[in-house]
This record gives sequence, structure tokens and C-alpha cells, in this order.
Amino acid sequence: METLKTVASIVGVDDQIKEEKAHVVTSKRLETRPAILPPKQWDHDHLKKFLAHKKMNSVQLSEKHDGKALMKMSVPQMRAHFFEDKEKELAQKLFDLLRKENDRVTQIQRKEREIMKKERKGRV
Repeated sequence: METLKTVASIVGVDDQIKEEKAHVVTSKRLETRPAILPPKQWDHDHLKKFLAHKKMNSVQLSEKHDGKALMKMSVPQMRAHFFEDKEKELAQKLFDLLRKENDRVTQIQRKEREIMKKERKGRV
């Protein structure tokens, strides 16, 4: 902006240059609800609430486990860390639940970005 003002003053049209504040687009719809986080960003408490909601109470989590740690694990790793031998199929269920939740959040965030992009184009 400073370069434009300098050139305009040299040419003699500096009174025609007007600086405006940037217009920030915010969606009212997005402001009213809390942010949706993907499983990679969950802390230990959020992960426990998710598992309780999905009725996966047999998962034996320690305090060091959060969403990021679980998203890095494979099914055999989950089976070894969180389940007894008789609950082998639950490791696959946990793996699938986390991936489905991640996909669901990704779709929501993608739609919100498209809405914001359309709103920005409409106001410019």
C-alpha cells in the first residue's frame, strides 16, 4: 500500500487513493455451534466420552492415550493394548469407529469451507 501511495503522490493523484479495512467473512451458522474436532485432535477426556457414547466401555485406556495415539495404531496394536484375547473383534470395531468419525468430521469441515468460499465470493 505504501508503494501505491508513493507512486500516486509522484503522479499527483494521491487524493484518489483510499484505504479500506479488509472485509472479514464470518458465517453466523458456524459461530453458534462449538467446533467439531477430528479424532486426531481429541484429548483423553474427549476420547473417553466418545467411547462411552459408542458403548465401547471395555476399552482399557490409560491416561497417556489420546485420539492422536489411537489414530496411529493398527488393529493388532489396538488389540494388544486395549483388549483381552476374548474381545478380538472389538479392536476392529474401535478402529472402524474412529475412522468413520474422522471421515464424518472431514465431510462437515469440507462443506463448511465450501460455504465460506461461496459467502466470500458473494460479498466481494
